[in-house]
Amino acid sequence: MNINKVIKITGLTKKAIYYYENKGLISPEYNPESGYRIFTNDDVKILSVIAALRHIDVPIEKIKLALCDEISINELFEKHLIYLDRSIDSMKNIKLLITDFIHDNKATNIRDIKIEKIVDLRKSLELSQMERIDFIAKQFQRIFPGNLGKLYYLGLYNYLNESIDSDEKKGAWLHLVEDIDNLEIYEIPNEIEHFLSSEKFENWINQIQSKLNTSFKDVIELTEDEVYERVYENLKNQKKLNADDLEFMENFVKVQMFINSNNDFKSFLEKSQKNLEMLCSSYGIIKNRLFLIKKYVEENKTSAVAKEIKKIKGKYFKN
Repeated sequence: MNINKVIKITGLTKKAIYYYENKGLISPEYNPESGYRIFTNDDVKILSVIAALRHIDVPIEKIKLALCDEISINELFEKHLIYLDRSIDSMKNIKLLITDFIHDNKATNIRDIKIEKIVDLRKSLELSQMERIDFIAKQFQRIFPGNLGKLYYLGLYNYLNESIDSDEKKGAWLHLVEDIDNLEIYEIPNEIEHFLSSEKFENWINQIQSKLNTSFKDVIELTEDEVYERVYENLKNQKKLNADDLEFMENFVKVQMFINSNNDFKSFLEKSQKNLEMLCSSYGIIKNRLFLIKKYVEENKTSAVAKEIKKIKGKYFKN
């Protein structure tokens, strides 16, 4: 049969039929005398199947594999389901981005839209778990150069270990990324920079990083009484503080004071609580255990560490 009849049966355009021929999905015979293609019933059947599959967005390449018997029909649809799931996730992410943009947008002219920000947020949603952690680490080290950025990234590390598997979590992640992106880069005073780049601070922060996963998981599983016992045992077995230890503690308090003096960062910490709570199912437990550890250390009257902490805080935090 000729192409006009094929068009009528399949509903395809002439251009589409030629396209599928060029892709090797059909191979109609060619009549050299008339110069027309001759389509068989099998060609028409294949074209009808292609038209139906294209209506549900099955890619041409996958249809060709099935026609060549390289994959079965079930494999074709199973692969297409995976593709659709990814497409749905992608559309949901775009919807979240647009919703977030409308909420925070201040631009009235399309030329004023911050395209880079939209692109960066979209990319951030597609990161794996480890890539998200690495992304946050780089963001904090951009804002707080050197070990200060590392210190604050480690503070968020255990809140970012869960998969982002709901629209609520994706929204919380977008807000967290946007809030971090809005922070200004810190200029660190020389005295504090010198302390943060010291070998002692470097060793201390590397030690925290090496124990981060196991120590937090361990603490989360403890009861409040067990937290107290663990803190008490650690304080009891602690060696006497020397001059270097006292200097380290005092410098660390100065770092805290420097950070606390920045209202933008304090505002970020307050806003981030809600997002971290959404991103981490153990958020409340982790926060509670950290509070208890701090409370028990400061309340322990026999601990040299507790006494020095109190003394140093009294020196710098008069109120």
